[in-house]
Amino acid sequence: MSLTGIIVPLVTPIASDGGVDHDAVVRNAERVLAAGAHGLYLCGGTGDAAQLSAAERRRVVAETVPVAAASGASVIVHVGQSTLADARSLADHAAEAGVDAIASVPLRAPWERSVRYYRELTQAGAPVFVYHMPPAGFAASFDELAEVLALPGVAGAKVSDWNLFLPRRLLDGFGGGVFYSGLDEILGSGLLTGAHGSIGTWSNLVPRFYARVWSAVRAGRADEVLALQTEWQRFLALGWRGDVIAAFEALMAARGYARACFRVPSGASAVPAATVREMVARLDEIEALGHEAEAAA
Repeated sequence: MSLTGIIVPLVTPIASDGGVDHDAVVRNAERVLAAGAHGLYLCGGTGDAAQLSAAERRRVVAETVPVAAASGASVIVHVGQSTLADARSLADHAAEAGVDAIASVPLRAPWERSVRYYRELTQAGAPVFVYHMPPAGFAASFDELAEVLALPGVAGAKVSDWNLFLPRRLLDGFGGGVFYSGLDEILGSGLLTGAHGSIGTWSNLVPRFYARVWSAVRAGRADEVLALQTEWQRFLALGWRGDVIAAFEALMAARGYARACFRVPSGASAVPAATVREMVARLDEIEALGHEAEAAA
């Protein structure tokens, strides 16, 4: 099973009663894979892992792995943002379910504890990915990442960092590893740096567009990649006027993909209706770029 390409960090839609909308989980998995995504990343930050119980996370894995298998897609399960005991239990469950890999953010603790943590996760038997995400406070230096990447059973890293020099160093220093770009705003640049794929929140919304960027990268059409990225950045800049994640959630609701993507307390950021209307109009144009590539193929 290949772990390259567009790996969608699948949302975990929340129903009106506050529970997980499991039917919507499956529908979204089917939708993004049918649109050209190459795999799923389950129960990560975009999947609202920190707000899900361990039982809910296991059920998401159990109902989604067969969908991916039917499409020949890969599955990575995030087991972090939980206690060590829960992380290891989730890792064991994921491995038994037949996933291709597991992943976790490091601990917010002295780095030697994270090294022991990742060593423990490798005991589940599935390849392990480190999730480096400085914008959310989960960060490591190159030397710290290198220490974990040297552990048997650690397969690579997801790098959600504006610093494109870091993945370049990791790619050159760990030629046998797999490294993903994780920031949507630099989708094209991250892939052109040499990343083996992308794991970005907004691929839930426009998987065909992401698949087109990936195809252009694989074909060596760098000018096309950068042109698409320019249009994409102009679109995302609308969301960055306020809470960009709230804008993402509003658009997912506008498209009918999820009533809500995050189980958050009341008083969460709202997006002005005018901004949503403007982004929906631009979204049509972005989606058309993905469909253009599909028609050409």
